[in-house]
Formats: sequence, C-alpha cells, structure tokens
Amino acid sequence: MKKTVKIILLIVGILVVLAAGVAVWQWDNIQALRMARTISADELARQAAQAAQQRADALQNLPDGITIRELTAEEKQQLQSGELSEEAAIALLIGAAMGDAAATEAPDGESDAPAANDADDESGGESGSSGGSGDGSSGSGDSGGGSGVSDEIAAAQQKLNEDLAQIYVLEASFTGQLDGLVSQCKAEYAALENKTVANKASLAQKYMGLASGLEASCDGQMSALIADIRAQLTILGGDQSVADAIESSYASEKATKKATLLSSI
Repeated sequence: MKKTVKIILLIVGILVVLAAGVAVWQWDNIQALRMARTISADELARQAAQAAQQRADALQNLPDGITIRELTAEEKQQLQSGELSEEAAIALLIGAAMGDAAATEAPDGESDAPAANDADDESGGESGSSGGSGDGSSGSGDSGGGSGVSDEIAAAQQKLNEDLAQIYVLEASFTGQLDGLVSQCKAEYAALENKTVANKASLAQKYMGLASGLEASCDGQMSALIADIRAQLTILGGDQSVADAIESSYASEKATKKATLLSSI
C-alpha cells in the first residue's frame, strides 16, 4: 500500500513539474497574445521603436575600437529576400567596422613613420653598427611584450564586432522568417475549402509549432552571442550594462513583434 502511494505521489509530482514547464514555456506566447488583444498597433510600433532605441543608446557605451553599424533597410530587405546571405551580411558589417577602425588609427601610424626615418638619418652610420644593435634587441623585447597585449585587445575587438554583426543579422533574418510564416499561414487559410473550427485549430497549431521552433533556435543563438559579448567586454574592460541592454531590448522587441504578428492574423 505504501509503495502504491509513493508511486502515485511520484507521478503527481512529475505532472506538476511538466505543467509548470509548459506554463513557463508558453508564458511568452500568452503575454504576446494579451498584448495583441489589448494594445493598439500604433502603441506596439512605439514600444518596438523604444526597445530599438534602448539598444542603440547602450551601444554608445561600447569600448574603443568597436564601430559596428546596423543593417540598412535595403540590406535587411536583401537579406530577407535571399539576395544577401547571412554570411555576406556579417562580412559586410564587419568589413565596415574594421575599415572605420583602420581609418581612425592611420594618422598615428603615418605620423610615426617619418619620425623613425628622421631618427635613422640623424644617428648616421655609428648607431647602425655597435651601440645601435644593442638598443635594437632591447627595443624588440619591449615591443614583443606590448604586441602580446595589443593582439589580445585587437582579437577581442574583432570578436565583439563579429558578435554584434551577427545579432543584427539574426534579428533581421528571424523577423523575415516570422513574416514569411504569417504569409504562408494566411495563404493556406485562404485556400481551405472547409473552414471548420477543427481545420482552423489544426492550421493554427501547425504554424504555432513552426514559429516556436524558429523562436527557440533564435533564442539559443542570441544567448550564446550575449554570453560571448560579456566575455569580450571583460577583456576590453567594457561596461557589462551594454550586454544587459542588448538582452533586455531583444526580449522587448521579440514580444512586440509577436504581438504585432498575432494582431495581424
């Protein structure tokens, strides 16, 4: 008897845990549905713009050497239509960022070069023979240590630019795919011969499943990117509130996007 009771309690406990898990998993969808039913389209658009601005403001606090930009409207359209691949879009943004960084550093490099040439001219042949070789080896040791630190910082800057570029591309790609699902759902609904409650429910279940799978994939990629952004900010001595703001704005933009799509169906 005691064994039976234990088994029943165990089953009940498992069901409670599963129910809680489903409630948490569906909470975002419930919230999005509530927003779609209670908030106007204009207000949803305002909230989405506010979340995007929150992220843009946070990116003003990025460490030196980070000059990433957002995708233009035309680039987003090309990405969503397939004319521009995700890899090409990321390379485009990273290339622009690295070009800006190089342009910023170029004047210093150019100003140093003549100074070094002048020093060689003034030192004459004597510095090039005995004493010069000793100084040169000492200098190369110092520069080796300095380049080690510089290489680490440069690598972190490059990686942070890549992560931010991937976030912009992921956001545009995810939005485009969601819009595509809505269009497909509407087309399939219009093609239904018998628009019964059962057929409608089946169609809704199908596309909610597709959207949930897409969202889970996007969430996983975003979590990994934000974790890496935090790591690069630590190396660069940057403010972690930047990563906090990116994470917060992503959640807000996703909620308003889902609510907007639900209200349009």
